[in-house]
Amino acid sequence: MSAPSLELATGLALPAMLGLMVLSAPIVRLLFEHGAFTALDTTATAQALMWLALALPAHVLVKSLSPAFFAREDTLAPLAAMLTGLAVALVLAVVLGHFFGAAGIAASIAVGAWSNAASLIRRGAANFGFAIDDAARRRLPRIAAAALVMGALLWLAIIFIPPPAHGLAQTVVLALLIAGAMAAYGVLLSLFGVTGWRETVNAVRPTKPGDLRA
Repeated sequence: MSAPSLELATGLALPAMLGLMVLSAPIVRLLFEHGAFTALDTTATAQALMWLALALPAHVLVKSLSPAFFAREDTLAPLAAMLTGLAVALVLAVVLGHFFGAAGIAASIAVGAWSNAASLIRRGAANFGFAIDDAARRRLPRIAAAALVMGALLWLAIIFIPPPAHGLAQTVVLALLIAGAMAAYGVLLSLFGVTGWRETVNAVRPTKPGDLRA
């Protein structure tokens, strides 16, 4: 796995994870809290969503790490890592699900995903290593710091903005919070010297057919 792909994976997955964790309750409330789905159900579902969000960076890492093995015609290592993660998730789901219900099962899925990613990192480091240069070592902590600050700002916004009761108002407020968090993250990346606005937009924009090269 190259340094740019690791930075891109970290830069996209971390803020998405924190955003889902902070906005789990508003998202579940907007989508499901109607009729027989009560506020207690929203709380329980939001807790499960928070645990599932923790697995997002691990899934992105697995997606980014696997091609390095496939390029070396090694399909066994990703398969073994996936099966190990699945076994960890299943065993923990039986235990944690018994004590903590849906949140415990969600937590087991997150642990299984990180087990999968950790296995790939360990096997890759042992077999052929991963290229992380000095510039990436400087930028990765800054990316993590920018994501954490963005998550803290979003959490403060949730505290000070009362949740509206009307569905349309909930949608507007949630959309504004997401847009504000994305803008704040872009500003923080620039302030921390990670990247500029142009580079951030180019990194996440869809690739046009004309941009593809043989």
